[in-house]
Amino acid sequence: ARYYTLHFLDAYSNATNLSSRTVGPDGGDFLVVPARRDARAPGGVTRFRVASPYMWMLMRILVRDSAGDLEEVRALQDAVTITPTAGVGRGDFVRASPQAAASDWRTFFQALDFSLRANGHPVQEDAHVYRFRSIGLGGPRPLNLDELDAATRRGLQEGFVDAMELIESSRSEFAEPVGDTGWARGPAAEDGL
Repeated sequence: ARYYTLHFLDAYSNATNLSSRTVGPDGGDFLVVPARRDARAPGGVTRFRVASPYMWMLMRILVRDSAGDLEEVRALQDAVTITPTAGVGRGDFVRASPQAAASDWRTFFQALDFSLRANGHPVQEDAHVYRFRSIGLGGPRPLNLDELDAATRRGLQEGFVDAMELIESSRSEFAEPVGDTGWARGPAAEDGL
């Protein structure tokens, strides 16, 4: 038996996993279903609930120190398949790089709007999220920034600039940059926590 895990990280950093410890060494066939959708798994397939439709999925398989084991693990990785079901990938998905969303206010608000509409939000965030409905953010249809009045657009732009400046100026309080990689290391990483 070999240790493996398929780790699912939802849009709000909640983690679930399928692993040799949770489903056994032979794995299986699973239908991944977001919490707000109902779907029946066909025979021989197990339904696996996740919190949001957009997520990271990370796969890890233990590599032993024996000669040739890396090639065996690569073959196991190649044996894992992901098969989309009907409707996956359709819709008004906003494709925005993290750099674009962090540097352009329009891209940021369009990406935030899409994420809220697609993934929902934690119930404890209702009060925060509903405040933005008056401008169409997170509402039933995509945010159209051009439909907003000039004062609201200016407020969004200025608020975005202020927020990005605050984030940038506070980084040095909790982390040190790791070269020019965009990554940072904080005290918890240094202490091994």
